[in-house]
Amino acid sequence: MSKPKYHHLIPQVYMKEWCYEYNKIYIVDKENKYNVLSKDIENFGGIKHFYTIKPGKCFAPHDYLKDIYNSLDRYIIIYEGKKLVSLREYNSKFYDYDNWCILDNNKHKISKKEKNIIKQAIEQNRNFDIENLWDRKYETKWKNILKVINQKINNTSDKYIDEFYKALLMKWIVSLDWRGFETNKTFQEIFNFIMVKIGIKKDDEDLKYIYEELRHELLLRYFYEFLNNDGLIYGTAKYYIHNATIVFLKAPNNIEFITSDNPSFTYTKNGLNHHIMPISPKTLICIAKDKNHKNKYLVKEINRNEVKEYNRIIKDNSFRYLITKNINIKELL
Repeated sequence: MSKPKYHHLIPQVYMKEWCYEYNKIYIVDKENKYNVLSKDIENFGGIKHFYTIKPGKCFAPHDYLKDIYNSLDRYIIIYEGKKLVSLREYNSKFYDYDNWCILDNNKHKISKKEKNIIKQAIEQNRNFDIENLWDRKYETKWKNILKVINQKINNTSDKYIDEFYKALLMKWIVSLDWRGFETNKTFQEIFNFIMVKIGIKKDDEDLKYIYEELRHELLLRYFYEFLNNDGLIYGTAKYYIHNATIVFLKAPNNIEFITSDNPSFTYTKNGLNHHIMPISPKTLICIAKDKNHKNKYLVKEINRNEVKEYNRIIKDNSFRYLITKNINIKELL
């Protein structure tokens, strides 16, 4: 099994469409006067070990804990005068491992050297299943999905085309709404509200670490459940599959769509919620209600000004960076 270290919250295979040469994209930094930089997609758009389950993480399925703490099988663990008897207890107290008293089967205290060896073994027992499962179920399939999309929408003059890959497309769109740096807007609003209520604010430097850790733990759980066909993200995807359809918006030859570090998102316009995701410089997906269940997708060509309007919406809903293959971002906005 592979052990990916740098986890792309914006998938490489997704960003590839915006490369101006091989693996290079232009990114525009909103926090630095819209400075334009060239970046290699292999080293951009991710966080090291974001989806890795490490010792001490609150979210860790039981099977994962068995693998992480297997080096403790033949020992007795005493912490603050009490015997730890479960994997969950090992995990919840691992942050204070140095104060554990570890006994062998003869109830003799082990040496400091042996204790350090055990700690090193535990810390190396990380679980990579979430990232590996995402890669296998979704990321490796995107290139083929995009190829089919381009064939379907570019080789027809029809307004409607038959549905294809609907379940997979909807899961992609919904999961990227959660996977990006900004993550799902409703979740973020509710999470911020709860954190403020208990006195933890995102912009408080003293509490920022706690804020990010709690947020991270929840996202790990939600994504694990989604990849195992369960939970909030999966439920949202199923709702889209049964109640929504896709509108493919095609850009004219003289302009392109941008994307960002928040590639799939919802926004409100004229009192209505909209969900969009650019999938290439020439195509953007909109989610629309499917009241009549026609089993059809809509294909619509839009003009230059309409593309610019969508690009401004993408900019306004980005986390920090815009992604483009055109170095002159002003031409696109």
